[in-house]
Amino acid sequence: FPSHDKKAGYFKDNVRWADDTQQARNKGRYSNNKTGVVGVHRQKMGSRDYYTCSWYIEKGVQKNKNFSINKYGEELAFFMACEYREHQIMLLNLQGAGYTASHGK
Repeated sequence: FPSHDKKAGYFKDNVRWADDTQQARNKGRYSNNKTGVVGVHRQKMGSRDYYTCSWYIEKGVQKNKNFSINKYGEELAFFMACEYREHQIMLLNLQGAGYTASHGK
């Protein structure tokens, strides 16, 4: 009987079926993400720099929140974006959203 790990491949006891909404929520980190944190990226809007966090509340519906680097500084804006996203995911999971612990890994 195969072991339960990522290298074992697809078999009944080693997969979790997810609907489209769960799939949207459980995407990995994009290759162009330079922060190293899933769902958090840096962006420039005009003369302002931001760390932006994003998450999916339902299929095809993404939410975003910006934290100004100009206002909070680099480190604090990044921390706030990471913490805010984690909090939103926690709230969604309390409602049965299905973000997994291995999300983005």
